[in-house]
Amino acid sequence: MPRQSFASLRVRLLLLVILALVPASGFLVYSYVEERRIRAAQVKEAALQITRLAALEQERLIEGGRQFLLALARLPEVREGHAAACSALLADLRKRYHAYANLGVAALDGNAFCSALPLERPVSVADRAWFRRALAARGFAVGDYQVGRVTGRATLNFGYPVTDGAGQIRGVVFAALDLAWVGQVAAGARLPPGSSLTVVDRNGIILARHPDPQRWVGRAMSEIPVIRAIVTRQGEGTVEGEGVDGLPRLFAFAPLRGTAGTPEAYVATGIPLSWIYAESNRNLARNLASLIGVSVLALAALWAGGSLLVVRPVSALVDATRRLGKGDLGTRTDLPHAAGELGQLARAIDEMAQALQARDEQTRRAGRALLESEERYRTLVETSPDAIVVTDLDTNIIICNQQAVALARAESMGDLVGKNAFQFIAPEDHARAMEYARRTLETGSVRNVEYTLLRKDGSRYPAEMSASLLVNGDGQPRAFIGVVRDVTARKAAEERAQRQLQHLAGLRSIDMAITSSLDLRVTLKVFLDQVTSQLRVDAADVLLLNPQTQVLEYTADRGFRTAALQHAQLRVGEGLAGRAVMERRIISNLDLREVEVDEAFSRAPLLRDEGFVAYCAVPLIAKGHVRGVLEIFHRAPLHPDAEWARFLDALVGQAAIAIDNAVLFDNLQRANADLAVAYDTTLEGWSRALDLRDRATEGHTLRVTEITLRLARAMGMSDHEVVQVRRGALLHDMGKVGIPDAILHKPGPLTAEEWEIMRRHPMYARQLLSPIPYLTPALDIPYRHHEKWDGTGYPEGLRGEEIPLAARIFAVVDVWDALRSDRPYRPAWTDEAARQYIREQAGRHFDPRVAEAFLKLEGEMTRS
Repeated sequence: MPRQSFASLRVRLLLLVILALVPASGFLVYSYVEERRIRAAQVKEAALQITRLAALEQERLIEGGRQFLLALARLPEVREGHAAACSALLADLRKRYHAYANLGVAALDGNAFCSALPLERPVSVADRAWFRRALAARGFAVGDYQVGRVTGRATLNFGYPVTDGAGQIRGVVFAALDLAWVGQVAAGARLPPGSSLTVVDRNGIILARHPDPQRWVGRAMSEIPVIRAIVTRQGEGTVEGEGVDGLPRLFAFAPLRGTAGTPEAYVATGIPLSWIYAESNRNLARNLASLIGVSVLALAALWAGGSLLVVRPVSALVDATRRLGKGDLGTRTDLPHAAGELGQLARAIDEMAQALQARDEQTRRAGRALLESEERYRTLVETSPDAIVVTDLDTNIIICNQQAVALARAESMGDLVGKNAFQFIAPEDHARAMEYARRTLETGSVRNVEYTLLRKDGSRYPAEMSASLLVNGDGQPRAFIGVVRDVTARKAAEERAQRQLQHLAGLRSIDMAITSSLDLRVTLKVFLDQVTSQLRVDAADVLLLNPQTQVLEYTADRGFRTAALQHAQLRVGEGLAGRAVMERRIISNLDLREVEVDEAFSRAPLLRDEGFVAYCAVPLIAKGHVRGVLEIFHRAPLHPDAEWARFLDALVGQAAIAIDNAVLFDNLQRANADLAVAYDTTLEGWSRALDLRDRATEGHTLRVTEITLRLARAMGMSDHEVVQVRRGALLHDMGKVGIPDAILHKPGPLTAEEWEIMRRHPMYARQLLSPIPYLTPALDIPYRHHEKWDGTGYPEGLRGEEIPLAARIFAVVDVWDALRSDRPYRPAWTDEAARQYIREQAGRHFDPRVAEAFLKLEGEMTRS
């Protein structure tokens, strides 16, 4: 009986249906899980791409801020620190650059004195990280993400030091980048409904959010698990969880790097989980409904009548086969899968139909996913700020975006598609482009290659291109994809920066000439070299004003073909240069073709042969005094801009300083020379007065001074030391003014008490002369010329080389002259006796080396 029940077609069909439901249910579950996984992976990658784009947008804005602040730091209104003019300028700039919430300048103490937004109260930025970093690094610095004290909005602040002409930092110019760009990125990304784009700092404080920024910006959300996970990972990634508004989302996040390279904030893109898995849930519901329907039909067929087991199964099999042949994949036999051939055939047909239906459904889902992916890709391509071009392997354009059409100044994509990409590359770059195409085929990609490209109208523009190779499923090359960016603005900025660097180098050259040379002509030569080269003019000259005659005199020139100006003199008020000096104003960009040259340059008629067209005269004014005039000549019309005028003003200021320094130096040299002559004349007067007091030694001072100087030079003393030796020799008997005449003029030998008084005259000399700083270096002779080599001299009893060399030299000469002169108490010695005495006293009274040098010098003087 059990065997009959088991052999029953109904029982077997029931068992087969039950068994068929198990793998079908498992397949449905597996398909559902796999579909959710694929869908989540696709959304994660798309969200990460949007997040990375946001991070790249921030980096682009930071680089733009750096260039912007670099330009601001060189503006006169910023460098000169005029608060009103500076604030007006920054307010105007902020209207044009909406990305910045505020612009301003802070002094070295951190107090902001200039702001694009009105300062209702004093504001200090001394504690801001960007301010401290800009001062410490003397360069561009990025601060922390924070809510501004002036703007009250979430911003990212940049700072750059402001320097004066000497390179000293005078303040810091700053810009507050408004984080409202987050909303622009979100709008451009076309996020699904319920999505969010959020910027949080490393402490979990929301800096920007789309949507509802007013509700969330500034709130600390570090306790939210998703926020905590983002700020603790310190890198990019994804996480699922509830957002700040409680809605479950999948979040893709990436760090926003600061100045030190560490994450200062994070940007996170949140996609609602309900939107991500909505399609998968619908597919699951539909498949379950299908499975349930099939099961119900199979069970209903099981309980059908007996006739249905033979006739109807065959009819059902034929009918099912026909419908499958017509493409109706939902067809089923509705027959029990018995042990016989019909059951096996019915089961085979049903399984085949079911597999075909599942595969068809899977193919449909893959097609829909591909269409969605294609749509997202097209959206990214069309919204890209760069031109994107796809070509075949022969470089013929297959497809491009609207930005490529705009760059080429074409009317539509049809003007580009089908054309060869080399038609839009300058001929001189064709060889390079072919080489990079070959390299792309070999390596798969090239990055950041610069070309000169052509527009449809033939105009040129610089561009930066990156290219990648597209391959098919077999890994074979299929096409090239190129990303093109117009770098005209960047090139212009680089050229401006290069010109500014050249201007700074020129000013530095003039500074070096001023500080390293006292010759004004050398300085003016360097100055005129910089004027002609940096201002790109043909010729220039400098006429200096003689303050006594009020005549402008030629001093230096550069670039003239003739000697037109080298002997020119011009009174103040005469000619164009004289007018510029008298009126203290610049005569700028005068067209000499409209001026009578003989009238303007009567002093130099040869100028008409120079062929000059443009002329400028600039007075050189330093400390309120006109020092001269700079004349600029050019053989073509000049078209100066504001930068040209500012640099001319800086150059003129340098020249005026150089001339003023030269005048001051000449005056100082003249005064020093007069003072030195006065000093030396005074000393000679003192020495003659001492000789007049002691008639017995009249002429002694000048004689010993002359011989001492010759001996000092023979002993190798420097010119500076010889000057001090001369002064000391002239004043060697200065202390005798304190000796009573009765002792000084006594005709006979002195007593012991009188010698004690006489030996005080070196100390009197030191007391008289040491208070005079000018004579302090010359005290060695007046104070120590009575010291002896063996230590028996006075006043200190010095021995050997303890005695200064100047005193040792003078001691020999003084004794020589005294021995050869008549005294009241003895007649003069002969020359030979005096020489013998010096030989005998060498090593006792005198330094042996000095005594030997003196005897050699005396012999030469005797022979001559």
